[in-house]
Amino acid sequence: MRRAAGEAIGRLPALFTGFALAHFGLGALLGAWMALRPALIPLLRPLHEVINPWGWLTFLIYGITYAMLALLLGRQPPWPWLGRLHLAVAEAGLWALVAADVGSSPVLVAAGLALQAAGPLLFLLNLLGTLLFGPRLDREGLAMAASRELEREAEREAQAAARGRRRPALRPAPWIHLLARSEVARSTDPVGRRGTELAVLALLAAAALEAGPLRGTTALPLPYVASPAGALLLRYGWIAGTLLAVPLHLLPRWLAYGAVRRRGGELAQLLWLLGLAGAAAGFARGAWTLASAASRLLGLAFLYAAALYLAPGRRLRRLGPPLAFAWRAGWSFAALLGLGLLLGLDPLSPLATHLALLGWATTVAYGVGYALFPLFLDRRPRAVGISLLQLGLAVAGAASMAAGFLALGSGGGLGRFLPGEGLLGAGGAMAATAALLYGFLWLFGRVREREPSFPPEPEEPGGAGAFPDGAEE
Repeated sequence: MRRAAGEAIGRLPALFTGFALAHFGLGALLGAWMALRPALIPLLRPLHEVINPWGWLTFLIYGITYAMLALLLGRQPPWPWLGRLHLAVAEAGLWALVAADVGSSPVLVAAGLALQAAGPLLFLLNLLGTLLFGPRLDREGLAMAASRELEREAEREAQAAARGRRRPALRPAPWIHLLARSEVARSTDPVGRRGTELAVLALLAAAALEAGPLRGTTALPLPYVASPAGALLLRYGWIAGTLLAVPLHLLPRWLAYGAVRRRGGELAQLLWLLGLAGAAAGFARGAWTLASAASRLLGLAFLYAAALYLAPGRRLRRLGPPLAFAWRAGWSFAALLGLGLLLGLDPLSPLATHLALLGWATTVAYGVGYALFPLFLDRRPRAVGISLLQLGLAVAGAASMAAGFLALGSGGGLGRFLPGEGLLGAGGAMAATAALLYGFLWLFGRVREREPSFPPEPEEPGGAGAFPDGAEE
């Protein structure tokens, strides 16, 4: 969809999203291969641990963040070449580390770590440039044009369905609420913005820790394996921090007043920041008592945030079936992760990592993608049913893998009743199938018909405004 919103967002989010989906397909296949053949874990695990957090989730967050700058702040990056440079550096850093693991090359490890550290710096520079120098957009005009597009598309789908040609296509979430200034999010936007800034700082800290061997303090690692503190900052600082911040922008716009409270967001953010800082310091210094206590605080933050963002209950149905299902499932995984950490689960264990990255982050990313990708990928899935099938496979796969890791880690406990390796194999296969199906849905989705709609046509007195169905800003 490259019309009203697409013209504002530009090409950069689509490029990052496309690369993220490609990386995710590869990472999912590696994960399924390891789950089906555990003997390959020592060989493939370093590749899997690089591709999934850095290639899939980090690239996806980059792309959605660039889109949100236009949708929420009404600004575009002032220097297009900087965004393309950021993409090239991030991609080169990812594949340098992958090639280093395959070829056991210290030179490639050094190059990958240097590029990996440069990517977040370029991202931060582009964000600051957009905030300070980015050209402003006519968000109200864009929202009015987008509203008319949505109405015309709904009419075409209803006419086609009445003639029996096809079922109505997947209805988009109320994304046009993002295109206009919103009073309902005035109190939560600053908290979400601060959370995003803290998450970016965590990413910079993770990249700096990983680049430590370049200073000659330690030998270059072969194969490349992230340091415990760096892995913690990447998974629970950058990725989890972004997940905690984004709902403070989206839920008030999608569900209007009372969807999420500022004080609740601030408390979740404070608990997360204290837990993250303590756990990172504990892992970096080998202070395991501090790391354990701070990890429990992280668990409390995730539990509280899950309760906060699931509180709207039935109102979440207004988001549409795919996004509502993914939202509930993803934040339920966050609650399970929080409970596990609160009870003493190691945050870097395979169980915690898969609950965080596969169950929580990836499931929420699927849902948000169903709502926002049509804005800049120029297409969308053809029907609700196939999207729900994809989400069902993803949730079942993540749950099966979590149960498998739990069974294998419990020794003579649950392992006597649950087939750990079988659950891992089945879960890996389902998760990989869901990832490939997700890419297939966007690659072969229904391309939207292009109609000129920007700048907006003049409205007649009393005509439809920026928000359909009587919704107010």
